[in-house]
Amino acid sequence: MKKFLSTAAAILLFVLCARGQEADTVKYVRDIFELPEVITDEYLDTVNVKKQFLINDYWMIGAYFGGTFVGNMFNPSRETRYFFKLPCYGLSVTKFFTMLNTFRNLGLEFGVQHTWEGYQFKENKETHVIQTLEGATKALMEVYEGNFLTHVHFDFTDKIKMMVKLGLYGGYRMNIVRYGDHVPEEIRTSFLSTDHRWTYGVEGGVGFGLMFDPVEIHFNGLLKWSWSSLYDPNYQSPYFPRLYPEYYYRFAYPFDIMISVGLYYQLTPRYGRTRAQLRREAKRIVYGDKK
Repeated sequence: MKKFLSTAAAILLFVLCARGQEADTVKYVRDIFELPEVITDEYLDTVNVKKQFLINDYWMIGAYFGGTFVGNMFNPSRETRYFFKLPCYGLSVTKFFTMLNTFRNLGLEFGVQHTWEGYQFKENKETHVIQTLEGATKALMEVYEGNFLTHVHFDFTDKIKMMVKLGLYGGYRMNIVRYGDHVPEEIRTSFLSTDHRWTYGVEGGVGFGLMFDPVEIHFNGLLKWSWSSLYDPNYQSPYFPRLYPEYYYRFAYPFDIMISVGLYYQLTPRYGRTRAQLRREAKRIVYGDKK
């Protein structure tokens, strides 16, 4: 019996101590987080509230300007070099959206652009010979394209963001100029029947943006890999059957680098309420919830 009473007393003492400690803890927490009875300006000046902005699903339109490093990939391989050509320019419309009500850094970009395709052969260091194609050591084609790109952005601050783009493009090779001393004059500025005029492929790259709402300035570098060869792969076989048998195929795929700077305007606010939301809120205040 004495042992039981001693055990019960020990348990009761432990419970009372725990409740007392809990009461002290609650009082301590209440003293920290409870607002004062009178809120003064001095108190409000000491409150530090961290700002957290949520990006809207906004629209953006803009134009960009830059240049193209024109290159090509030949198979069988040829010694080629890149050359820079101005200008490249374009217009685009971007729609930013939220996926799964969580990811607010996605967008879809639609646009049209003017750029260049072509090739330039370089001199072989050992033989000092420059290869030719139809007598040309260099060719340049003016191209107009339309593109569709997925757009992902990472906002480091409310003023700076990084962008990653990837998508498809398609276009038309408008004209051609062949350079070289041995180019026949009748084909110097003319496409051959074996040349391909349509171009299409994949386009992607990275960039960064400076945001001064509602204006944004973007700097981009994009790679363009055409999946349309410059010419029929076996067009020389019918003309030179002994030198080029029918199973001989040649390909030339443009592989270009575009660099540009663009100026964009936010058609709808990036932060805060849109005009439509403000109008609905004003109607609700004036007319209530009645339709």
